[in-house]
Amino acid sequence: MTLRNPGFLYLALLLIVPLVLYLLPMPRRRIAASAVYLWERFLKSEPFGRASDRLRRAIGFTLLVTILACLILAAVDLAVGGSGIDASKVVVLVDASASMNATRDGATNLDRAKIAAANLIDSLSGGAEVAVIEAAGRMTVLRPLVAVDADASRTVRAIEPFDGPTDLPSAMAEAYRVFGADPRTKLYVFTDAPLPPEGPWADRANAWVAPPAGENIAVTTISATRRGKTQTVRFTLANFGRTARTISGTIWLGNRPVRSFDDVSLAAGQSAEQSASFDDTGAASIVEVRADPPEGDALAADNVAGIVVPPADAQAVAVVAPNGQKPNAYVSAMLTTLVDEGIVTLATPNAASPPLTVYVNHSPDAWPEGGAIVLYPLRSGVVKVSGLANEPVTVTRQVRHPLLRGVDLRGLSVNRAVRTELPDWAEPIVFAGDMPVVWAGSTGKIIGTDALPETRPPTPLREQKVLMVGIPLNPTASRLPLAAAFPVLMRNAAKWMLPEPEALRPGEVVGDWTRRRIGLDLRPGDPMTHAFSVLSTTESDLRRHDASEPPEYTARTPLAGFLVGLAGMLLVAEWALFHKRLTE
Repeated sequence: MTLRNPGFLYLALLLIVPLVLYLLPMPRRRIAASAVYLWERFLKSEPFGRASDRLRRAIGFTLLVTILACLILAAVDLAVGGSGIDASKVVVLVDASASMNATRDGATNLDRAKIAAANLIDSLSGGAEVAVIEAAGRMTVLRPLVAVDADASRTVRAIEPFDGPTDLPSAMAEAYRVFGADPRTKLYVFTDAPLPPEGPWADRANAWVAPPAGENIAVTTISATRRGKTQTVRFTLANFGRTARTISGTIWLGNRPVRSFDDVSLAAGQSAEQSASFDDTGAASIVEVRADPPEGDALAADNVAGIVVPPADAQAVAVVAPNGQKPNAYVSAMLTTLVDEGIVTLATPNAASPPLTVYVNHSPDAWPEGGAIVLYPLRSGVVKVSGLANEPVTVTRQVRHPLLRGVDLRGLSVNRAVRTELPDWAEPIVFAGDMPVVWAGSTGKIIGTDALPETRPPTPLREQKVLMVGIPLNPTASRLPLAAAFPVLMRNAAKWMLPEPEALRPGEVVGDWTRRRIGLDLRPGDPMTHAFSVLSTTESDLRRHDASEPPEYTARTPLAGFLVGLAGMLLVAEWALFHKRLTE
């Protein structure tokens, strides 16, 4: 037996009341009679003497004590049943990731997990402590480690589904950081995959693993590029079933279908990349890939993938050279490649403030409204030039930076490297000895807007960023323009400064949008729809483990209802057998 709310035991003080009533002398009734024969009739109808009077009072006292005891036990939530949990401190972690929404026999695995977790909590003794956390994208503490009560199981049952991926090992490690210091604490994880073989919890981690949920098809990747007014979307279809599947679907641009894909045959476990091109106005848009779910598809959330494509003018780049100079041929070739890849578009000649401006062989007098790439400035402007290196230098080292991903300039020989003064906000990233030859940073200025009425979805705000390269773009001075590192560096810079197509995922904020569940949503006053995508092979692949029966946690049986009913019946009996006869 377990007392679930032992704090109410102070109500036992009420048992003093019937004890006092029992000890008080019983008042005797006075009956006036005009003749002796009336006393004879009375004694025949109530043949009680001193002994029977005491017995009646004892029965009344017992009934009152029993009634109060039943009500007190109901208040402390007396429950019966055994528990297999011997820990005094329990942490319940519920995996609420996308794969837990897979349906089997009309119910989701998340629903099964919540029932099992609630039963585990309800089986704990009254002296135990329990915490509730969920893993839905990241670990979230829903209830701190406090004494178990009815609110703990209600917290578990209120967990909502989440249509995104979850890193369960990271969530368990974070749970250990918060709760794992006490060796008496045990972790119970409710998920659909076996726990990692190693972790900080060691043998204190226990798993309830949901049953396999069957077959599933999914859209696992999506990307989009724009070249002029033609947009191309690429996506991957995957069949995570054990039999061959034929998949069809539709591609939507905003709120209208633009392409379809039919009868894509995939063997069991196979995936295939698909692409489709269509005309586009160049405005911001949302592209959605919707796969028609075949019969028996266990997870619907991963049949839709969405991506936000920024407007063409938000990806425009302009090149500025000193007056009278021809455009640098290497820079022009590099930009042509980026246009072909759909990373940038070319700004119109009269564009007032393009999102990205490339300055060749000179420095602007002030930073433009957008980002800036300054290539080998030969005179001072906003970038202060202190001169050229007198001797040839060699690039000796570079730091880890997003701009240098896939870029290795070490060993590059440079003649007449430019010396510049670094602003306070700049970070040197490439060095020739102690002299920085490439630096980058954010000026701290915010550019873009999130409130243009003609732009849907909103253009995200971003920081103004600058890249300065002090290496000449002449093959006689350095081989940088001929090296593969140059276009990679420029591609990284464009991606670093310009908004990119951004796949929609649950729980992530895109502009001012965020969702926990998959699905289309019509914004008030906005004709566009948007969707959030799972885009996770790990979550979509439901073939994770062999069929096995997860452990069932049997909740203790509460007796509160029975005790209240018993107290009511005893109260009726006590009234009929004691109080009623005293007051007749």
